[in-house]
Amino acid sequence: DIDFRGKLAGKGYELYYARDLFSLYVLHMEGGGKVRIHHEDGSVSTAYLLYDGDNGQEFTLIRDHMLARNMLREKHSSRYDQRRYLERHPEQAERIFSSCRGYVYFKKSASPPIGSSGVELTPERSIATDPQYYPFKGMITYIVSPLPLPPAPDYPTDSNLAPLRYTQMHRFFVDQDIGHNVEGPARADIYFGESRYAEYLANNFLTQGSIYVLLLKLSLIHI
Repeated sequence: DIDFRGKLAGKGYELYYARDLFSLYVLHMEGGGKVRIHHEDGSVSTAYLLYDGDNGQEFTLIRDHMLARNMLREKHSSRYDQRRYLERHPEQAERIFSSCRGYVYFKKSASPPIGSSGVELTPERSIATDPQYYPFKGMITYIVSPLPLPPAPDYPTDSNLAPLRYTQMHRFFVDQDIGHNVEGPARADIYFGESRYAEYLANNFLTQGSIYVLLLKLSLIHI
């Protein structure tokens, strides 16, 4: 209703205008991001968009919708492939995007993203987990996992077409946020920041590893 039928048009709720709906969809799935504003005088500025509520509907991946209808193949279903399909088949846009009923509302900010704990997220050190299993935020964790190496300079950051090269990651993180697609125990979504490599990892870092949660051990002394 909002994106295709102008349900909120003319009410002054718009913050910015995106070049395409796919960029907007990614922003919604991530729950926030950094935007680059191109002004009429040719200058460019940036601002952050932070989560400011949602419509209470379930967030689902358009990737799953497209795979189920043979629009994509499993090995070629990255965000790069999703965008290219939508560019080739604009008549399918409403059907595809409407399969995700969740919708996020944003607020402008001059500061980087803030986690659900109210603390500014730290690149390569903050993670998000399912609050149903990890309701207390601020826990220190130690993660051991394969980490994709940086891509070649001319490689699309939203693609995973080429065989990935990995190194082993051993790193401490702090649980500071929750995420739409982080459901279940022993799962985490890592915030890598704003760099080109961070965008590449956001599209390619989906792997199994080990998460160690550091908890304070209390000893009861009976007298």
